[in-house]
Amino acid sequence: YNLTQLQSIRDAVLRFKAAGKKSVIFSESYGEGGYGLGIYYLATAFDEIWMQPVGNVAIGGIQMQVPFFKDAMQDYGVKAQFFQRKEYKNAMEHLTSNKMSAASRESMESLVGDLAGQLVEPIKASRKQVSQTFDGLLDQGFLTDNAALASGLIDQLNYEDVMLDTLQKKFTDVKFVTMEKYASVLKRKALESSMLSKSKAPTIAIIPIEGMIISGTAKSSPFGVGDKMAGADDIVSAIEDAAHDNAVRAIILRINSPGGSPTASETIHRAIIWAKTIKKKKVIVSMGGLAASGGYWIATPADRIYAMNSTLTGSIGVVGGKLDLQGLWDKLHVRWETVQYGENSGMLSFNTPFTASEQTQFEASLDNIYDYFIKRVAEGRKLSPEQVEKIAKGRAYTGRQALAIGLVDEIGGMDKVLDDLAAANHVTSRDNLNLVYLPSTDDPMELFLMMLSEKIGLSPVLEKVSAALGPLMILHSTQPTGLVYDSQTQSRI
Repeated sequence: YNLTQLQSIRDAVLRFKAAGKKSVIFSESYGEGGYGLGIYYLATAFDEIWMQPVGNVAIGGIQMQVPFFKDAMQDYGVKAQFFQRKEYKNAMEHLTSNKMSAASRESMESLVGDLAGQLVEPIKASRKQVSQTFDGLLDQGFLTDNAALASGLIDQLNYEDVMLDTLQKKFTDVKFVTMEKYASVLKRKALESSMLSKSKAPTIAIIPIEGMIISGTAKSSPFGVGDKMAGADDIVSAIEDAAHDNAVRAIILRINSPGGSPTASETIHRAIIWAKTIKKKKVIVSMGGLAASGGYWIATPADRIYAMNSTLTGSIGVVGGKLDLQGLWDKLHVRWETVQYGENSGMLSFNTPFTASEQTQFEASLDNIYDYFIKRVAEGRKLSPEQVEKIAKGRAYTGRQALAIGLVDEIGGMDKVLDDLAAANHVTSRDNLNLVYLPSTDDPMELFLMMLSEKIGLSPVLEKVSAALGPLMILHSTQPTGLVYDSQTQSRI
């Protein structure tokens, strides 16, 4: 499970309870596959925890493992030549070393310890009956159904139909509604409000930045259709569209990215600066589970940065290099002949190791990127370069840690961001904001059809429109599409 998502859901359950409403959770098992600490953390926000007989509660903590391939690659004649800025930027350490460095271990232990605390502390606070015994239960790791009941980890050991019957008898005037049905009503109201209402609600543009950051467009990604990519051209275009729209009061960048191309990150960074300084738009960053390296680079110029407690961010550094396959070709008796113009023209060739001249030039480029990264963070966070350097060096932080050292401003998800924007724009609720998601399709018919295809329980008026456009929807969705791939070499930060 994504811990940031679990934290958001748990916070919503706690708000539901604070409104005086009863909450009950049921599951066949809490971690049947052996890893249930996250889902049990969510369960402890509810008033009652039910589990089916034969289920298990698996709360065995958190473990991170890293394989190291250096020795295995050497058996095949492959060497990894990667250079990092600085000691905590360990993305390629599993290829360049046969063991974890002291800096990597320090960083990982810090992350695991903080993430564990974010799970265990709320569990103890919510489940008073296990607050004194939970550490021992966690060390056991895997508890059977009766052991979980006896220890106080769960409240009821019974079946789902029994739980529903119990609730029906206790709350005789209630009607059971599925989550899907409840969500459909909310979506319908939002759709009708946006299409049929004439109110002048403040408009907020939301631009998602998902996956590795690359130059160009996501459609030109050389990494395959299944990989999520954030194309700089797509994102810049969306920022420009929002900035040119006089109705847009603020731009939210929803970042969930491990980083990627430094130049692409700088392109997005510049677009944000332009939107703020030239078009006078407020720019807010909302971090998802991951906004590290290049993902943090593009966050730095924002007016305010929000992260979840468990967001992984920071990683202010750069790593780059290549694999040297010369030994592999020798083993396979493959001979490469080379014709070149320029002393360092073979710098990124996999067929030879870096020469002294090539390595000097390559590492100079990494130093240049690192210096720019430090400068961008210093400018955005109003810190001196020396202050940034102390917390940089490629080290990753949880959102909670990042708040303490000044890399983010607030802890909270999109609901917190929207609540704050609603208050700043003098509206009673985030539900009264007009949210526009970008980039949007250039074809208004496609946008409308996509919206209707969600089958969200439309009003009678919109039902007629949907029915009339149904045949068009089918024809539109069957049109062929094409993809073009353009490979290019990039450093990843």
